[in-house]
Amino acid sequence: MKRTTLLLALICAVMSTSAQSEQFDIKAYGEFIANGYDFFVDNNEPYPISIKINFDLTNLKSKDKNGTVYVIPAHSKRQLTNSLAIINKVKAYKYSYKTFFNKGNHHKTLYDENHIYDLPFKKGEEYLLFQGYNGKQTHQNENSLDFSMPMGTSITAARGGIVTTVIVNNNKTCFKPECKQFNNKITIYHDDGTFADYAHLKFKGSTLKKGTVVKQGELIGYSGNVGYSDGPHLHFVVYRQEIQDRHTIKTKFKIDSGDTVQFLKEKENYKKGY
Repeated sequence: MKRTTLLLALICAVMSTSAQSEQFDIKAYGEFIANGYDFFVDNNEPYPISIKINFDLTNLKSKDKNGTVYVIPAHSKRQLTNSLAIINKVKAYKYSYKTFFNKGNHHKTLYDENHIYDLPFKKGEEYLLFQGYNGKQTHQNENSLDFSMPMGTSITAARGGIVTTVIVNNNKTCFKPECKQFNNKITIYHDDGTFADYAHLKFKGSTLKKGTVVKQGELIGYSGNVGYSDGPHLHFVVYRQEIQDRHTIKTKFKIDSGDTVQFLKEKENYKKGY
């Protein structure tokens, strides 16, 4: 019979790029083998997880160096990460460890730079982009967009993908960074490995569930003024996630009738006619 050491179960982490806590349904565990331990990870999430396990070893030798990042595919079981071998079997051996993890593929640096996004609202509507990429108010060094729109405006998926996060149970608002922890948001995972956040949704502003597949243009929720916000709007950002950093991405949108494609500019109004 194998001896199993449970390392992590239903891990809760604070994302390095956000004040919000996000739970990951993953489990990492070690199994004793003839000459040491094998370490496995189960990932029950509908997207890949990146994990790093750093060991402090006594009389054990690690197959991989500390700092190695392993990518665990979505919905996968018993993914072998690292192995520890006993150096001298007549001496005592032990280990301790620290883990670091986040959603997405840490190693995936390429993405579809040419994908054309839909404006994230319904056909026939028009809204002001009051803060754009690297905006002076709250978007310094970040490629995010803020659309000014009334409370309860229908939000549609700018790009299709898998819903990875739905947080709509907050109702507190303040214009201070500490209120980021109260941001209501939906996160969608795209087929090129990027994610998109739709933030500041209204209280109970979506009925989507994690794992739902949504199509481009599909209704996903309703805008609000919750979290780190000074007025009703939609915060939209696309990014590539690493374990400790995220890299935000400028995206091109169809505007007007859909024949024109461009990067959006701050203080311009944009109409969706398609």
